[in-house]
Amino acid sequence: MNDSMLSTTSLAIGEEDVILLIRDLDIEAINSEVFKLYGINYGLDTTLALRKVQVLEAEDEVFQNYLECLKEAHDRFLSYIFQGNIFGKMQQNPMHSTDLQFGVPWEFNAILDELLDGNGTGNGIVNEEEYKM
Repeated sequence: MNDSMLSTTSLAIGEEDVILLIRDLDIEAINSEVFKLYGINYGLDTTLALRKVQVLEAEDEVFQNYLECLKEAHDRFLSYIFQGNIFGKMQQNPMHSTDLQFGVPWEFNAILDELLDGNGTGNGIVNEEEYKM
């Protein structure tokens, strides 16, 4: 078959058809197959794994520094838990609250604020003129 025969006998696919085809795609299954093809362990959710890759591969230095401060704050806060401190709200389900800080103890926020301001061992990465979250 040559190109001239293809152009006269082909049918155009409408926008509705394309939308229906896209709706029928199982993105999770496709992602899973690609991960398996390359021998990559992805955990329970391929979408979450891809988001983690996007975050880890982001080239935004300020964002990467923020993630480092967040990790350090998390590690420091774990020491409170390992010492036997109990934070009751952390044991409640946050899915029923519209508060984004639900269950986050003030101690964690204090540690993170200290790191972000540069008063701890962090670099003091947040400068309102340079970066707004």
